Amino acid sequence: LTVEQTAQVEALCEKQDAERLVQVEEHRSGRGTGSSNRDARREEMRVLRLKEVERHNAELEKIIGKEKLDKWNELRQDVRDTNREGRRNPAKRNR
Repeated sequence: LTVEQTAQVEALCEKQDAERLVQVEEHRSGRGTGSSNRDARREEMRVLRLKEVERHNAELEKIIGKEKLDKWNELRQDVRDTNREGRRNPAKRNR
């Protein structure tokens, strides 16, 4: 990455981290007030997270381009797979 791209990516990551902290706090404060259906709540959170990932990827693609974004996602998946190797029943849920 160029120096400018690096600075933009770092700023984007900081912004996204701050947004995520706010979201986590909102969801934590809402615990116990919603429906008690755990599976429905889990699915709702999964859908929200997928939307956020898509939005983050779109913003990142504007900065670094599609090829580098694809490479980045490939590297992230490799790290996830490596981290799961030591688990008894590693699930490939994110694929």
